[in-house]
Amino acid sequence: MAAAVTLAASGHAQIENPGFESNWSGWNDTDPSAISGVAHSGSRAAKITGSGGRFEQTLNLSPNTTYTLSVWIDGRGTFGIVGGVSRTVDNSDYEQETLTFTTGSSGSVTIYGAYGGSGDVRFDDFAIETASSGGSSGGGGSSSGGSSGGTPVQITPTVLSQPASTQSSNAATNMFDGDFSNNTGARWSASGLQSGSLSVKLDLGAEYDLTEIKLYPYKNRAYQYAIKRSDTGSSPWTDVVNRRNNTQGGTVLVDSAAGHTTRYLELLVTGASGYTGNWASIIELEIFGTPTSGGGSSGGGSSGGGSSGGGSSGGGSSGTLDPNKAPGENFDLGQWKITFPDASEKDVAWLIAGGERANEFYTGSDGAMVFRCPNHGSTTSSSTKYSRTELREMLRGTDTSISTKGLNKNNWVFSSSSASNQAKAGGVDGTLRARLAVNHVSTTYDSGNEYMVGRVIVGQIHAPDDEPCKLYYRKLPGNSKGSVYFAYEVPGGNDIIYPLIGSPDSNAADPADGIALNEKWNYEIKVVGRQLTVTVTRDNGQTYSKTITMGSGYDDQWMYFKAGAYNQNNGGSESDYVQVSFYELTHTHP
Repeated sequence: MAAAVTLAASGHAQIENPGFESNWSGWNDTDPSAISGVAHSGSRAAKITGSGGRFEQTLNLSPNTTYTLSVWIDGRGTFGIVGGVSRTVDNSDYEQETLTFTTGSSGSVTIYGAYGGSGDVRFDDFAIETASSGGSSGGGGSSSGGSSGGTPVQITPTVLSQPASTQSSNAATNMFDGDFSNNTGARWSASGLQSGSLSVKLDLGAEYDLTEIKLYPYKNRAYQYAIKRSDTGSSPWTDVVNRRNNTQGGTVLVDSAAGHTTRYLELLVTGASGYTGNWASIIELEIFGTPTSGGGSSGGGSSGGGSSGGGSSGGGSSGTLDPNKAPGENFDLGQWKITFPDASEKDVAWLIAGGERANEFYTGSDGAMVFRCPNHGSTTSSSTKYSRTELREMLRGTDTSISTKGLNKNNWVFSSSSASNQAKAGGVDGTLRARLAVNHVSTTYDSGNEYMVGRVIVGQIHAPDDEPCKLYYRKLPGNSKGSVYFAYEVPGGNDIIYPLIGSPDSNAADPADGIALNEKWNYEIKVVGRQLTVTVTRDNGQTYSKTITMGSGYDDQWMYFKAGAYNQNNGGSESDYVQVSFYELTHTHP
């Protein structure tokens, strides 16, 4: 097993055997893997030839520090940080690729390379350095730095709008999934190119000094387009890139974006040289920049709501919560109902009228909205075995003429859904944000059910039968801190677990960078098309995030958010329980 290596005084981490000249020394490899003689430099490189193949190495870096990881890749492969950020690229020859990440309080990270889904892939010349010390800008091309200094990062935006003619299986979000194949579900495609321009508007999530933009056209077409910026997401729009008269095709079209600072971008495809078809199809759009010193809100979304969906349901923020008021007076609960541990429910009207229930749903001494749920309660359906004190999103508000279930104005859909379904729904895509503290988790369990202890779900995206996202907090008895992870349920299948902090395992060690009981933290669950991003942010600014691309099985299903305390233990002591306090809660559907 490879020993963890430490950070050199220069700010560069000393990766053991970064170019594989000593074969697998310093690395843990999993077959199918091999050492190749086709290298970027020297005489050796790592080679992965099939599914499951990978290699990794653990580094001990400085805590709470931002780093840039770089590697030269030939072929289609994935690299990144175990349990953290990653990128999948597809190169016809060796190109340098980079990503930026921030360490936790322990400083320990594990870097890896893995199979990318097709063909052989080679990796060579890994390097890692603190972001402030310079280094390559990422994405395989030179980038001019913005006025904010720092190393440019690749930005994953939220899609605000796309043409109605966009194919349901080829949504605009596919341009940011890291999948460079030409397959259906891996590109954006919209018709109407011969009759007018096609527009995709983007929210970068914060203000950036842009450095470079790369567009990967489908079948190397010479698309004619502009990339425009706006300070507000609406007119006026100013050109960042102008290729309206472009005659150049190729694998990638690269443009400098230096000198432009913005949060909002628009891709406007106006035509294609030498192509008479009616489709605009883009495989990937890579945007690079450095966050401005002022940052910018990652929020967004309009206010309002009601049965028309969209808008946001806001919660109180720290300093505005009144411990003498009911939750519905401190928080905007006008688009939620609640389920209690006995499986009974109360509607929107009850919540906004100041409803409370002792020891289950009430206002804490600090004004927080408190959810408490015992291990032993009732279940809401035959498909679940656990009890809950949990809010269920109700976009209809108090309009009870709209059914709770179904494809209607009470629920929402992904933008990968058909245009007709989007028109019927109460919203398209969505973001759930919360500030919370887990106060108590279960500490007892029935024999043989160790996997249940210490678990609580604090946020969900729910479909009619399955859950695209369940966000867990888990603290084991004897551990001082808890882990955070989320589960993606394959439609009609099993859960896939994605750790964010610590390990979800029942025998996990105390996570060095874990979250303690009563510690306040923030989460964001965001879905755009088939792209799901879950982000956890600590009060020290440390961020843990993972983006996955969901399958097409959810495209035509209706969705709703849930938030609260969904106890994941139905055994142990009769007095055992979970408790979660919320300090902010918002849901938006742009």
